[in-house]
Amino acid sequence: MLLSLGRVGTSREYSSATSSWTAKRLELFKEMVPTVKRVAVLSDRLTIDQLRAVEAANTRMHFRLQPLELRHSPYDFRSAFGIAMRSHAEALFVLESSPIVRECMQITQLALKNRLPTSFAFREYVDAGGLMVINLKTAKSLGLTIPPSVLLRADEAIQ
Repeated sequence: MLLSLGRVGTSREYSSATSSWTAKRLELFKEMVPTVKRVAVLSDRLTIDQLRAVEAANTRMHFRLQPLELRHSPYDFRSAFGIAMRSHAEALFVLESSPIVRECMQITQLALKNRLPTSFAFREYVDAGGLMVINLKTAKSLGLTIPPSVLLRADEAIQ
């Protein structure tokens, strides 16, 4: 599902809108993967507000969150995925910063390789093969059935 943030003026308004959108994305993700318990959260120092929004929203979702903080550029996504898999993550929630978005192809490939249902915020991930809210081809390859309630809210379902 592609949601528009609309026009946002100040950086404070942008941060608030992004945090709100991130919380809503977590709610939709819970609907898509209702049996998942452990969720790795890909973050960096630029996504602190988003991570706080995820943690706050999670009080209603009850995921066992595992923040994976990327610290040194260039980010080592392979190591982050290794940590996620060793800790038995069942899904991945990607927070959004420029350095993370630039590596959407690598993140998407690692998520598919590790069979992790993943929530992304931007179309670039879907185009790279990721599961945004609805990439039906990827969902099927991961053995996921998308609930009709989520399908009905989608602006686009990629076959």
